[in-house]
Amino acid sequence: MRSAKEDATFLTSALDTWELDTLPTSWMDVTYFSVPKEQLTAVTLKNANGTFNLMPKAGTPDWTLADATPDEPVAAANISTLLSRITTLNLQSILGKTESPQYGLATPLATIIVTATEPVSSTAGVTTTGANTPTTPGAVKVTTLVVGAKDDANDAYYFKSSDSDYYVRLASFTADDFVNKTRADLMENTAATTPGDTSGVNPALTPIVGADQSVPGATAPAVEEASTPEATQLEAGETPIATVGAADTVTTTSSSATALPTLASTAVTTTTAVVTGTVTPTTTATAKP
Repeated sequence: MRSAKEDATFLTSALDTWELDTLPTSWMDVTYFSVPKEQLTAVTLKNANGTFNLMPKAGTPDWTLADATPDEPVAAANISTLLSRITTLNLQSILGKTESPQYGLATPLATIIVTATEPVSSTAGVTTTGANTPTTPGAVKVTTLVVGAKDDANDAYYFKSSDSDYYVRLASFTADDFVNKTRADLMENTAATTPGDTSGVNPALTPIVGADQSVPGATAPAVEEASTPEATQLEAGETPIATVGAADTVTTTSSSATALPTLASTAVTTTTAVVTGTVTPTTTATAKP
């Protein structure tokens, strides 16, 4: 780097390029209008949707519409958000001190009138009698903010404050709120379903307490009847070769049994039975020659 008045050039690491921003707003305070919220006494917003006179609500820290009717559900939180936006306005860029017809300020899209009480001036001190000296009440100040035509190329609106000699651009995300604000935006949302309101509810999907809750089109699965294995009465002197206990499932089994004295061998097969549930009786089966 070098000085504009010298030819000598120096190499330095004490300065970074990002510190040398070329935007004018990088070298100035971008706050174009500001007033402490607690100093506000009245605010009026005018746009194509009407005129909204805002004022403090007596006995509360909230604000309301001056002409609100008793049945209007004014949303204090929505008004507070709007006031917070108005009390601090940052410029996007400076246009200069000369007005241009393209700014559209002669027929503004929105006008905001801000009435505030300036800070109390005081020379208060303790007198020889120990009492405080009187203070001078703060003066009432009225500021007019005007939103002109929209500059689509810069996503901004032309803007002017009566407190400043400069015309500026105000970002759209801020000015849109002033231009498009409606009375409904300052009311509570009453579209939510109230207790007992069944509008918009499909009766077919609403369960009825105490009624048969069967599902249309649903068929209960078939239940197989329990099968009881056939019991064979043993003859005197015969010995059982297999026993099926309670809750056992009878399956098909193929096995060879020990031959009785009169036969060489006998194949023993039990009958397959599907048992659903618990088999209570104990069944004894035997193979006969």
